[in-house]
Amino acid sequence: MGVNLEKEFYKKMLETFSLLVSSGVAMQSDMRKVQVSIDALNTRSIMYQSMLDDEMYKMQNMTGLNLSPVQIQSDEKFNLFKKYIFVESPEKLMDMVMKYNDDYKMLVNTRKAATEDINAAKSSYFPTVDLVSSYVQNNPSGSAKKSDYEDEFKTGINVSFNIFNGFRNSAQERKMVASYSQAKLQIDDFLIKTRYNIDSQLSRYAAAKETYSVAERSHTNALQLTELYEQEFQLGQKSLLDLISSRNEAFQAYVSMIDSKYSLYILKLQQLSLIFHLMDYLKGNTESELNVMK
Repeated sequence: MGVNLEKEFYKKMLETFSLLVSSGVAMQSDMRKVQVSIDALNTRSIMYQSMLDDEMYKMQNMTGLNLSPVQIQSDEKFNLFKKYIFVESPEKLMDMVMKYNDDYKMLVNTRKAATEDINAAKSSYFPTVDLVSSYVQNNPSGSAKKSDYEDEFKTGINVSFNIFNGFRNSAQERKMVASYSQAKLQIDDFLIKTRYNIDSQLSRYAAAKETYSVAERSHTNALQLTELYEQEFQLGQKSLLDLISSRNEAFQAYVSMIDSKYSLYILKLQQLSLIFHLMDYLKGNTESELNVMK
């Protein structure tokens, strides 16, 4: 959007200087300077459009959301990324990871399964007790008395001891203990990496907020300077080169501000991804945002 505004400004200047050159008031070189600025902006516009298209394709492939660039370029109309409140407490964020992160829950379940396997392996050392019962229904024939052949119900207990089975029990137990140790190490490794990622994200977010604040002030000051240069240019107190230089500085300040803002958005998306809320957040909030825009 900033590129288009700059192009409109220079196009108006080009029209003005074309008339001034025709009347002999301005020089041909002045008009060339304006045209050079327009060409540079056209080059940037093509580059930015390519980058935008690439990111839009990524979003569509990864989330299934079919959005247009216009829908996400305005915070006023589409406040998807801005309204997410970044969690700045490392303890709270770590709790959310342990509660919602599917990778962590899978590792915990693996450790629980390994614990059950160890208990099962240890139980093989204990005696096995089986309760056995049977029921026999007798149907005597001929002259036999039925009272002599009553139905029978038998109950018994079988107790067996595992005295020696070629060290298979101990080998199985060691195998299960090794599996448990590996699962525990994987959890510890995940938690260490996650704590590092959290600390890194919080540090980068604090820096990005400060950078955006500075960039926003810089852009405001650059715009005010450009307005002043335009007035002085109209009075003949500033040259065309001075005015173009001030416009370039304002545009660079605008680009820096946008970069800083999207750095904040990227960190928010990374945090959502860390707690496995990214897809739900994007799909749920996108639908509500689009309904508001209709």
